[in-house]
Amino acid sequence: MAPLLRACAAVLGLAVVGRGVTIQRRAEQLSDDGPGTYRVISAGPNLKALPVSKDYDRASAKVAEVALQQEVRVLEVAPELNDGRRRARIAEPAGWITVLSTKNSVRFATRQPEPKVDPNAKALAEDPESGANTQIMLARTPGWIQNLSHSLTVEHMSNTEEQTAIVTFAGKKNVEYIDGAIILGTSVQKYLPDYPMVALAITAMKRENKNLLRHAGWKLSMVPNWDRDFCGEECDMEFLGRWHDSFEKINCFRLPFKRALFLDSDTYIFSSRIVDLIKRDVPDDHIVMAKDGCKDEFNSGVMLYKPSVEVFAGMLKLVEERQREKVLDQELINSAYRGRVQEVSREFNCVDTVGTQPGQQRACDMHCSDKVVVAHFTGHPKPTSAKRRLLELVRRPGAPALACPNTNFGSCAKWSEYYCDIREHKKKLSKNLQYWLHNTGECCHSPFDPKSDQESCKECPSTMGIQPKNKKEAASVAYGTYVKTAIPSSKFNGMRPIFVKWDSIKNGPLFYLYFVAPQFIWAIGEDYTTSQSGVAMYAQKEAQCPRDTTAWSVFQGNAFARVKVTISTLPNDHGAPNNTEFVAWNLQTNQWDREEMAAGSLDHDDDDKKTEE
Repeated sequence: MAPLLRACAAVLGLAVVGRGVTIQRRAEQLSDDGPGTYRVISAGPNLKALPVSKDYDRASAKVAEVALQQEVRVLEVAPELNDGRRRARIAEPAGWITVLSTKNSVRFATRQPEPKVDPNAKALAEDPESGANTQIMLARTPGWIQNLSHSLTVEHMSNTEEQTAIVTFAGKKNVEYIDGAIILGTSVQKYLPDYPMVALAITAMKRENKNLLRHAGWKLSMVPNWDRDFCGEECDMEFLGRWHDSFEKINCFRLPFKRALFLDSDTYIFSSRIVDLIKRDVPDDHIVMAKDGCKDEFNSGVMLYKPSVEVFAGMLKLVEERQREKVLDQELINSAYRGRVQEVSREFNCVDTVGTQPGQQRACDMHCSDKVVVAHFTGHPKPTSAKRRLLELVRRPGAPALACPNTNFGSCAKWSEYYCDIREHKKKLSKNLQYWLHNTGECCHSPFDPKSDQESCKECPSTMGIQPKNKKEAASVAYGTYVKTAIPSSKFNGMRPIFVKWDSIKNGPLFYLYFVAPQFIWAIGEDYTTSQSGVAMYAQKEAQCPRDTTAWSVFQGNAFARVKVTISTLPNDHGAPNNTEFVAWNLQTNQWDREEMAAGSLDHDDDDKKTEE
């Protein structure tokens, strides 16, 4: 019978029949699979999304799922079938999916054609900073614009062409921006709850940071990492260190949405009037932005626009002609939309600086904090930085008067209100920021409420009196009135102010009240650069200001003994100006100076303790 069937097949022109045809078709199906972009087209019966497993074995734990019509990047295809299934490892969400069932020839994901590029083009390289299989998109190389000229995908989202999305950019490894995006998300959910939230993230971002963003409500859209080639030959390491994680922001113009409201991760919504902005009528080829303070350009921290791959590609062409500052997103966006910007009030992107910004000739008299809709916390470090000294400043309503004049810090007037929301949502934040929040005070209010606010919500006074509570205590040289000095603080002193005993200025020797960072104590002694000798008194409870310390011990003869003291705020006498509380005594000129923060003091942490990011 078999020879007869083969003969018939030959007459009909079939080289192989039956089982042979099936084998040939399966071989063709398997040969179609390999690394590349795949679109999920089926999840099987009774499933709405394709499961993502932890390992190659399809029975391993489910770690995520991929929505129908969502595109994924396949990194490798397993050479062997698993229970008759062709398995593939994908980049995001990380894990394994089934792309084909050979038992019934059902395909779950189809390979998409790759963009056609110059065969001589070289636009991708491995990312040396990533432990995963991620890549750097080499800018300014043949084919790089063509490689990128397509819409992005967003995890767990499909049919987005008629939607308006809220978008932010979370970068790669700068955790203060990731924490900023998390807090921003809480304000989006409060004032714009009906809009999808999308965060752009660079491929080399750590998985735990991606999960922080997801748990905060953001759906991720991964973008390639751009190395220093994007910045140009004139970029030095200092410039790259400041701006490296910002180049990729312009990918927001190739998201697959009808409209997008972009908010920088260092912004925060404070008013329901944000609805007026997102519902604004805008021509498709225009963009809505606010002026950057008093500068003659628009700030790209808040933008309402229609995403366009063509506009995005045009920006990349500008990059090929530019260097350094000229390739930053704000420069590119202002150039791409020149003559097509709808200006909106600064209240919708409030960069409210104090005094004269660095690089400017005069102070900006355009203020918006009283009617702010979106606050923009410009400057560095950010109020979400895991730095104890900075967080204490952000917490106190009076601190901006000291920390913000003549700096790039924007919307300082909203710092303390922002801090209250940070504390409210602290469990969503990174471990490092949670650690430092645990070591800073509770929320403060303006004006000061003695029923709910701690004394530490007030600014550290320039004049204090330190006396024993028990008047029968033995006398000590440490008791008396202390004034804040203009002596530059150091890391040894925790960048905290150094005080001097007023009587010792006239009578000598000088006696100081100062912080000892290595031991976390406030001390009173003859030398503010050491605690090894000459200390007459110290407090064991650490605080930013000596007013807030407790557990004092005083030297009595040959040993220290615990003593209860009263630390009181006293008026600034001796000709102190009455228009500011921020004054410090200049020991050289014997007069009061205006207190100023030391350069770089906000970059200092109280100790070297770090938690895992």
